[in-house]
Amino acid sequence: MISNPNVTFDYVNNIIYFKSKESDIDTSKLCEEIKTELIVIYKESGKSITLDFKDLIIESSFYVDELIGKLVVELGFYSFNNIFKLKNMNTSVQSIVQRTVALRMIESFDSNQEK
Repeated sequence: MISNPNVTFDYVNNIIYFKSKESDIDTSKLCEEIKTELIVIYKESGKSITLDFKDLIIESSFYVDELIGKLVVELGFYSFNNIFKLKNMNTSVQSIVQRTVALRMIESFDSNQEK
């Protein structure tokens, strides 16, 4: 279970709420803990998970890449979209997410091609 006042898990409805400013929660360690928790929640419930960005201010792509970008690469684009629903993203957040995920996928594709 994640202990951070800026990340709230609603285990009954499978909704994760992100609050406050991104800079308060954008550590790699926390993102890794959140990713692990999300995967556990999905495996235990078998239900989709909503990531609610209503109260989160994103100022850079770091947080998005560490959490969403890496999940997309680990799970695959299709599986990610079947498991996770992204909710309450303003146009700025949408733009950051789209760009960051695209770059992470290209990087992953390129590294796989080199092997």
